[in-house]
Amino acid sequence: SKPIVQTALPTMVEFACDPNSSLGEAAMENGIESIRLSRENTNLLTKVGFVRALELVNTASPPVHLHGSLPCTAWSRWQNFNIFKCGIEFTKQLAIDRENSITMLDHFYALAKDVVKKGGTVSFEWPRYCAGWDLPVLQSLISEFGLIQADIDGCSVGLKSVVTQNPIKKPWRFYCSQENLAKLLMEKRCTNDHKHSICQGRDTYLSGFYPEELAKIMIK
Repeated sequence: SKPIVQTALPTMVEFACDPNSSLGEAAMENGIESIRLSRENTNLLTKVGFVRALELVNTASPPVHLHGSLPCTAWSRWQNFNIFKCGIEFTKQLAIDRENSITMLDHFYALAKDVVKKGGTVSFEWPRYCAGWDLPVLQSLISEFGLIQADIDGCSVGLKSVVTQNPIKKPWRFYCSQENLAKLLMEKRCTNDHKHSICQGRDTYLSGFYPEELAKIMIK
């Protein structure tokens, strides 16, 4: 299917975000309504939470842009090593975490269908090498809406270590229904003229917040 084209962006809806997300801040600073579907206000694992999210989206000023960036730890490539190292209890918990992740993805997909039906747009982001990209629900989402892949490097949008102040080359992958957004993101790749810090410790959590430069691109 052809990419969905939408220029106006009166409402930014973030699915599974932090209540203080930088993307929401950037939206509000630029006169765009921000709806943050965070764990603190909407349990997106439950049907009740999904219905609540649907109500919020349906009462928002159209058109809506829905952006998803769910917790991805369950789909880290390291989990195969952890299964071998940590044993049966870890494996059982990982299976629960993955089942919960798929439930949230199902809810995101259903919400995306509603948003697109009403003339809105959609984007989704996970680390580039996340094993979750192979999940059928994500492949269906990408296919149905003709989402365009855009790989970017964190260092190209100002992501830095709070410990060393060196750039962090976090490999993000976005899928976007807007061709213009995908093109802007594709331009943000490492220039290979600087030293990187490894994303670890405190930086792991903080890198979950988009740098200001990336947040501004997302609302253009």
